[in-house]
Amino acid sequence: MVKLVAMSEDEYQHFIAWAIEDYAREQVKAGAWPEENAPALAKHAFESRLPEGLSTPNQFLYMIEREADGVKVGQLWWGIQEQGENQFATLNDFHVFPEFRRQGLGVQAMDAMEAMMRQNGLDTVYLHVFGHNEPARALYRKLGYVERNITMMKGL
Repeated sequence: MVKLVAMSEDEYQHFIAWAIEDYAREQVKAGAWPEENAPALAKHAFESRLPEGLSTPNQFLYMIEREADGVKVGQLWWGIQEQGENQFATLNDFHVFPEFRRQGLGVQAMDAMEAMMRQNGLDTVYLHVFGHNEPARALYRKLGYVERNITMMKGL
């Protein structure tokens, strides 16, 4: 079993550096951003979503910890968004470290996150996943997530 433990400031600094780099790389891989602009665009995206870091209201950043031995196996960030009078959850980043994948820990982390969302009175969660990330897409489909929009491109 796993539990979600609030990130420390040091863990957050490691997470944000990794997340910006990873997001830039994934946007380039998806063909959305040119490589030379990707780091700056990714940095801006995260600064916009987390302007106060760990203290940003309605944003929840966790380390995924294995309960049996306290080993950190990943990280997860979700938030509460408002659209008019409606509130919903967004899964902003979810990452199980490579050496811990395919052990059921990701499913357990998602279950724990969804329980937190329900405790906050939320009944819907949205996420974005890159089209080329088939392992993540398969996991989300397995958990009952439905693909609502597909964006496609073709280089000419």
